Amino acid sequence: MTASAKPTASLRTLLLDAGRRLLDAGGAEDLTEAAVCAAAELPATTLRQAFDDWDDYRCALLNDLFDEVRDRVTRITDNMPPSVERLKLALETYFEANLGRPALRRLVLSLAFTPCGARLIQSRMTAFAVMMGIELRALHRPHPQASARLLTAAAAEIALAEHEAGAREPALRDTLFRYLERAA
Repeated sequence: MTASAKPTASLRTLLLDAGRRLLDAGGAEDLTEAAVCAAAELPATTLRQAFDDWDDYRCALLNDLFDEVRDRVTRITDNMPPSVERLKLALETYFEANLGRPALRRLVLSLAFTPCGARLIQSRMTAFAVMMGIELRALHRPHPQASARLLTAAAAEIALAEHEAGAREPALRDTLFRYLERAA
């Protein structure tokens, strides 16, 4: 079957899988339209058949990577009752996922000022804050939504600081976790 005869969903999957492999192998710098198509063993023009443009592709890839992190956090914390320990484990898992895949953070930074990237990042930050608010409400914390917004901003800043350092920032993590424990 030729690439043009494949359903768009299959093309999208092939191209997104190829992008993930490229990111994992070399990072965001190696992620080009030609490299993605080559890694998917498809003609160079195939990407434009499955995605509106290059930013649309990169946003779809970033969305998939965000889903992977969310799913990992969910798997790890799913059977735990609401608690500060559960929140800390969720945050620790999030930080480690970001640190373990530096290309994810580079992709976020490269898309932050594109229309689709800004919308995607904003929607994920909002969803993160909503989930944090649900957890904090279950813990009977005062002002759970306001606290959730602050914790979300702090988590994003810690992830960025660790990306820039290329290593864990224990003082930042410890400060956030001490805040969670004291506010309990």
